[in-house]
This record gives sequence, C-alpha cells and structure tokens, in this order.
Amino acid sequence: MSKEDNIVEFDLEDFKAKYPFITLPDAQIENNFDTATYLINNGPASAVQDYDERAKLLELMTCHLSELQMRGPLAVGNVASATEGKVSVSYAVLAKPNWYTQTQCGFLLWQLMQKYISGGRWYNGLSC
Repeated sequence: MSKEDNIVEFDLEDFKAKYPFITLPDAQIENNFDTATYLINNGPASAVQDYDERAKLLELMTCHLSELQMRGPLAVGNVASATEGKVSVSYAVLAKPNWYTQTQCGFLLWQLMQKYISGGRWYNGLSC
C-alpha cells in the first residue's frame, strides 16, 4: 500500500536518518510504527486525510514510542523524586497530555494533533 492507497508505509532508513538518536533494533522501531497506527488511524477513514501530514504524525508517534522504550522497561512517567543514598526513584502518574510531553517528539505530536482532538460540541444546532 502507498500514497495512492492513502496508507502510509514506514520507511525505516528515512526514519533512522531523521532520528539518529533512536538506537533501538530495527524490529523494535518497526513494531513502534505498527503500534503508532493503532493510536493514529492509518486508513482511508482517518481523521487526518492529508497523506503527508499523517505520515509526519505517525513518524513523530514512532519516535515518541521509541524514545520511551529506550528508557528501559521500568521507567514509565516523569521522575517525581529521586534519592541518591540507597537509590530511590519515583514516577508521577501521567494524564493524557503529560504522556506526550515526556519526549520532544511526543510534545510536537501533541501540538500538531490539537486540531483533531480539540473541538466544540453541538446541541440542537448550537456549538459551544
């Protein structure tokens, strides 16, 4: 599937060139792209109809997921406190926007997606 089918295909080499700080094995990066497509619809019914825009959002989500994975399996959330003697670290519980703001890619993604997530409600033809 391709641009003609309105389905973004993952280009691993292009991704690695744009994000050289991502040092995960190729299979993990590709898996993160697959996971990103569960979070951002990559089909014809996607709210993001523009192919190039969706490709960028999926790329940023893949970067965000990869950066989080690089922290290790135990680190989830932002560090709330740390102790040096007898080593102690605690993590803050994250609400939706805070999950995205843990990485630069995630923060940019969150900003770019606002036009799709924010909006008003309609009641009897009136918006609010």
